[in-house]
Amino acid sequence: MIRFRIFFASALLFAFSLGNAANFTSTHGKLSVSGGKILNKNNQEIVLRGMSLYWYNGPWGGGQPGNQFYTSSVVSDVANNWNANVIRAAIGDRNVSMAKNMMDWANSAGIYVIIDNHSHNAHNETANVQSFFRDVSAHVKEKGYTHVIYEIYNEPTCNDGSNNNNCTATTWAQIKTFAESVIGTIRGNDADGLIIVGTPYYSSNVAAPRQNPLSGRNILYALHFYAGTSGHSNYRASLVAAYCADFPVFVSEWGTSEASGGGSINTNNSNTWLSLLEAAKVSHANWSLSNTNESSAALTGTSITANGGTTASGSYVRNILKLNTGSSLSSVGLTEQTIDCSSETPSGPDGRLSFLDNGPIANFAEKSGADSVTTVWGAALANSSTTFTADYNFVGIQAPGTYLIEFYYGSTADGTVSWSGRGISSGQAQIASTGSLTKFQYTEPQLLTVTEVPETPLQLSFNMPSANSLYAIYVYAHTAKNCADSAKWGIGDVEWDGEECIYLSPIRKLTAGGKQWNFDAAAGAFIFEETGGSLAIYNLRGERKALFPASGRVSLKGLPAGAYLAIYRRGSESHRKTIFLK
Repeated sequence: MIRFRIFFASALLFAFSLGNAANFTSTHGKLSVSGGKILNKNNQEIVLRGMSLYWYNGPWGGGQPGNQFYTSSVVSDVANNWNANVIRAAIGDRNVSMAKNMMDWANSAGIYVIIDNHSHNAHNETANVQSFFRDVSAHVKEKGYTHVIYEIYNEPTCNDGSNNNNCTATTWAQIKTFAESVIGTIRGNDADGLIIVGTPYYSSNVAAPRQNPLSGRNILYALHFYAGTSGHSNYRASLVAAYCADFPVFVSEWGTSEASGGGSINTNNSNTWLSLLEAAKVSHANWSLSNTNESSAALTGTSITANGGTTASGSYVRNILKLNTGSSLSSVGLTEQTIDCSSETPSGPDGRLSFLDNGPIANFAEKSGADSVTTVWGAALANSSTTFTADYNFVGIQAPGTYLIEFYYGSTADGTVSWSGRGISSGQAQIASTGSLTKFQYTEPQLLTVTEVPETPLQLSFNMPSANSLYAIYVYAHTAKNCADSAKWGIGDVEWDGEECIYLSPIRKLTAGGKQWNFDAAAGAFIFEETGGSLAIYNLRGERKALFPASGRVSLKGLPAGAYLAIYRRGSESHRKTIFLK
């Protein structure tokens, strides 16, 4: 029987009850962060549960569907009639006047308020964001407020702000540089207010800042999820890993619906998520307190009084908010859980790897022989048949490039593991018997080219001679420690730039769907024997430098000298090649 490191059991959870949510800020006062916990003025752990308003002056022409709910009466009603103890103001245009109103109204209502810079491109707008939070924090200082939380970056998406599926994703390094400057501005007026920082890929990747956190106190990292989007279930593993590492996370936006706001609400997934949030004591705000034409909207009309109309989502969330008045988890439909962070299964050589059944683990750890572990992913698997597949994601890879992939396993027989997926190069590794399911070793490292970050779909296919012969696979993708070692992997020429290994494959003819393509290194050009598809060129920082129709002779002479990743796409096929321009 497989035993997982992460398991849940019935337990009495801490719940800070308060008969009237409108007294919340006077009771708890100035908040602070200690490890992964939010503490009140008496250093008692608390959980904030509330609602997020819809975008104020969002990116629409004409009317703004969320603006009508930015009123003092709505803030008062959400505190008194919905029992929320926090409200999020999703301000899309950095309107200082409205931010001040929201702070004043929340103070009168006795609840905390999140002033959210509701942007997908804030790192390219640093000066404007600094100006906004300079004014917001100055108001906090002038009024002596202790109930204001700053959310400086809602959901980082595309580096160029285009917000499309083919863009270069904003990296944690870019977000961190931005955050340091904005946090410095806030600290000029508010030395210790809580600050929430967005994380890569729509605030889904809390693993990235765990590797390289911001310095300073009272900082939390945003995790956003939507229960109706199946892929978001993978984020729960990242949350558990953060909890076990005592790393501070705030779910400043979550929805019962799909991420688009549409579709039907998913009550079962919502229950699973919220039961975990309660077990980890993670604060959260639901999207959204509005009557927009989305299933995620909480309201049917313009009133949120005790008798006001609520949607299915609104009724669900309003019931959950009874937890702020001392209701039990079971009474609102949630399951009491505990999270055990002790090792219950064979661990990797670092002793800190995690297991989770059928899900990715964003648990970063150093591994002997690697300069940096880009991502660590683990799954507890036992093969009940000779062949089987498993779908997972790599979580937290910061930039496209060439990595080494290897597997850590125990096996009583020889076999193979193959991998494929959108945005990665396919390959295969040999599984050699270790003699026991509890004796572990590594496969030989193989090259892995990654073009989609920070979450890369990964399908593993196992082929073993017998059932019950394989147990517990860990997957590592990391940079090589010693460039000289590259020869043993047969990966061709290697350049050393003082910081990382750049792997250059020998020039050769590759085939993509029967359509051959050559790279003429001397001429710096690709030659396509047949037309069709596209050729994208990325530098090794993951920035797309050029996009061409894949037809005839495509010259790259306009690009600076250096190493690049060429990606040839034709229909559903995708083929990659690392090249070097002189």
